[in-house]
Amino acid sequence: MTDEAQKTSPEMEPEERIRAAIFSGDDEQIAEACRGDERCLHAFSDEERKRIALASERVQVLAELRAAFARQSPDEIVRVYSKHADILEGCRNFGREERQRVVQARRALLLRDLELAMRVGDIFWIERAGRSAAEGGCQLSQEQYFAIERARQAITALRQLQQAIQEDDDVAIVQAYNPELLDNCRQVTTQEMKRVRQAQDRLRRWQLLRLALAREDDRRIASLYDPVLFEQFKPMSAEQRARCELAVQRIRAYERLQQAFQTGDPQHIVDAYDPELLDPSPLLTAQQRRRVEEARYQVLMLKAWKSGDLERIVDAYQALRQAHGNLPAGVDREALMEAEQLSELLEQFRTALRYPIANDEEIVRLGERLLERFPDLLTPEERKRVTDAKIRLGARSRLLWATASGDDTRITLVRRHLSSLVASRSGRE
Repeated sequence: MTDEAQKTSPEMEPEERIRAAIFSGDDEQIAEACRGDERCLHAFSDEERKRIALASERVQVLAELRAAFARQSPDEIVRVYSKHADILEGCRNFGREERQRVVQARRALLLRDLELAMRVGDIFWIERAGRSAAEGGCQLSQEQYFAIERARQAITALRQLQQAIQEDDDVAIVQAYNPELLDNCRQVTTQEMKRVRQAQDRLRRWQLLRLALAREDDRRIASLYDPVLFEQFKPMSAEQRARCELAVQRIRAYERLQQAFQTGDPQHIVDAYDPELLDPSPLLTAQQRRRVEEARYQVLMLKAWKSGDLERIVDAYQALRQAHGNLPAGVDREALMEAEQLSELLEQFRTALRYPIANDEEIVRLGERLLERFPDLLTPEERKRVTDAKIRLGARSRLLWATASGDDTRITLVRRHLSSLVASRSGRE
């Protein structure tokens, strides 16, 4: 209360004292004047009673706020003030110094919120807290200014990245991604980072893959092409994708062939070789192609050998020799040489049978050798030809003996017999 009020209050009636306090506009004086004289409030108008109630409420709030000041608790100060700001705003007893203390408490909370946001690393929180601190008149440090500006830049970069991801554009994603701002940004989700890495890897591979495609380098193409990675990759044409798939198939076919080469088994080599994929491919060296060709002849040789067909064996062996191939395991070289000799003997015999003028001595000589060693090689007709040749030779021998004896009758009989044999052969031929 003022000195004047203190002097006059003992001399004034309660109603007069209260009205004087109301007139002064001092909430504390109003509350003090009413204390103990609440019974006389009925004498006041509604407006006066409302003013008395407001003064009482303001005094209570001021007491609560000053208690918070005494405890030096910014949270409590701001809480109390925020709750009763409308009541306190017109209070003359809420002076400039106390108002400044509320502002300081609010700024302390704003700065604390900013520091917490910086520790957490949430760019949206940092930007929001920084804006609030600036609007609240806080004095920011250089570190805080830098953190707020960096958060704003990171937010811009993140939004650009999210837009590029939404458009599903690898080039835009890579261009939008700022590693300096976003590498350690907690607001970039795991899924977003995965999409960034996919775009980076895909574009890096795509650059190298295009060079490999231009060079027709199957090994390089197959090592770079990932069907899952490039599944939805728009820059890759259908033709390029098909060429990549072909390279992968060729490399797999080549690897299967390499494994077959290691076994040394000609059948495995022939089975592993895919002509459609490997014939036009530069993957195979000239030496490897010769090995495939040799394996083919070796397989024919083995099949012929297992069949037991002499002519087939000899034909397969001759083809293998002409191809400068090695004899495969499982074929007896000595037996093969014998078969080759036998084939030559059979060919000589059949050539002798085809002569216009039969050489019976040659037919008998060769035929008996064949009948002695491999009788099954001769057909029934060929056996008969040998027998006929023997008969003719015998007849000729008897003719010579008869001629030497000088017996005309015997000579005539032998000649008739020999003529009939010759005529019989001519008729068959």
